[in-house]
Amino acid sequence: MKYALTLIAVFFLLILAISPLLGKGTGPADWEILNRNVMDLYEAGRYSRAVSAAKKALKAVERKKGLTHPDVVLSLNDLAFLYYRQKQYAEAELLYKRALAIREEALGPKHLRVAEVLNDLAALYYVQGDREQAILYYKRLLKIWQTPFGSKHPDVTRVLKTLGKIYRDDGQHEEALKIFRGLLNNWENSMGPTHPYLVEALENLVELYRDQGLTVQADPLEKRMFAIRELAKKETELGPDHPDIAIYLDKLAELYRIEGEYAWTESLYERALEVRQKALGRNHLEVATSLNNLAILCRAQGKDHKAETLYKRALVIRKKILGRKHPDVAASLSNLAILYSDQGKHKKAEPLFKISLAIRERALGSNHPDVAKNLNNLALIYRDQKDYDRAEPLYKRALKIYIEALGSEHPDVATTLNNLASIYKTQARYALAEAFFLRSLAIREKTLGPDHHYVATTLNNLAMLYSAQGEYAQAEVLFKRALAITEKTSGANHFEEAAILYNLSALYRIMERDDLASLYHTMGRDKETKAADE
Repeated sequence: MKYALTLIAVFFLLILAISPLLGKGTGPADWEILNRNVMDLYEAGRYSRAVSAAKKALKAVERKKGLTHPDVVLSLNDLAFLYYRQKQYAEAELLYKRALAIREEALGPKHLRVAEVLNDLAALYYVQGDREQAILYYKRLLKIWQTPFGSKHPDVTRVLKTLGKIYRDDGQHEEALKIFRGLLNNWENSMGPTHPYLVEALENLVELYRDQGLTVQADPLEKRMFAIRELAKKETELGPDHPDIAIYLDKLAELYRIEGEYAWTESLYERALEVRQKALGRNHLEVATSLNNLAILCRAQGKDHKAETLYKRALVIRKKILGRKHPDVAASLSNLAILYSDQGKHKKAEPLFKISLAIRERALGSNHPDVAKNLNNLALIYRDQKDYDRAEPLYKRALKIYIEALGSEHPDVATTLNNLASIYKTQARYALAEAFFLRSLAIREKTLGPDHHYVATTLNNLAMLYSAQGEYAQAEVLFKRALAITEKTSGANHFEEAAILYNLSALYRIMERDDLASLYHTMGRDKETKAADE
């Protein structure tokens, strides 16, 4: 239908373009009358009579201008279009090809007027299901259009969308993916991450991934698609500056964050912050939420100084409104402490974790999951300082709380088991470490799925344990499985891939397989460079 409408538009433009050519010499007046008659008949739906009139118009211009004159193309295209409308595709094809040959001879193969006929031919082949020919002509058309118009021009975009769908229908998934990804990037860059136009690009990608059974890739894009629709609907209902809009901006930002698209995440979080500050004031609790979201993102990007400033501002707001002993104040203290811990500033982190722990125990009870979270964080500080005697009992207490509060197969149980196993590995208590790693792995595979990046983390840790015990064959298998998962799930975070590649390199070096060691070390360095660039 789209291409019928496009061709209708072209038809009328061509009819209008004919009139300036008429009125010179003898005969053209008849041609003009015939063309007006063609248009009237077409509009009345009298296609057969329109064809007869178009044939007469073609003969008239051929007599006046000659068989290969560029002006003949106008009548050829008119007649071809009428055949197209009556599904007489073979007749339309012959006329379009003749029109193409005339224009190529007169103007050269890269002229924009040549592109017009290429577009008509491509659409003709597309509607007949001749994918091979449609692809051929659309690709030729794009080569002509992209130089003067650029990849963001509406006509170029339309052709790219059609070409992507043809590739998808033809099973050429990689080609389709390149096009649909390129369109999504173009639209994001030109219109921003919330524009409703993105829905179509996301929908095309979701369909492409689902056709291949790639649910892991399709699901997050589909969620983003629904989030953009929901945001657009709410903006229409409430207006773009309503404080509730920030909630939907946060949802969309979180989806971008999960995919590692930090630049768009940041812009959405900043807009949410701006909306909240404008509607609610700079010291509102929801402003503190936005500050906290931005700080977490800054941490992930290595912007520690900015993260610290944002965390501190959120903490001040929460203390002022909620009081110093509120659980949300404990959360802000814990966030700030985690930042200091990651920087190796254990003396600054430890007292904040302890204050946060005390607040949560008093406000929530000693067996609350948030208390276990604090215990895990405090234990991590001691583990990093190799103070295992203080770390182990904290991990064990956290594990007991999680099991009682959340059940024995909760992902937080798996995380704590993994942490305990890491201590036992460092202490060379290999049997215990293996048992805890395997239990953690089983829980994560069951609750998160076999291809989750946390599963890859546990596989990597277990592989390192086997390597430390000289069980190199087992280690190799697990490292490779961890790498395969990470390649699918890491998104923009190529540091995870790099770490596993370096581990494999080290393993092969121990096994005296120097060729593989060098190969994986190079691959790891390339991933690390790519991650740094992004």
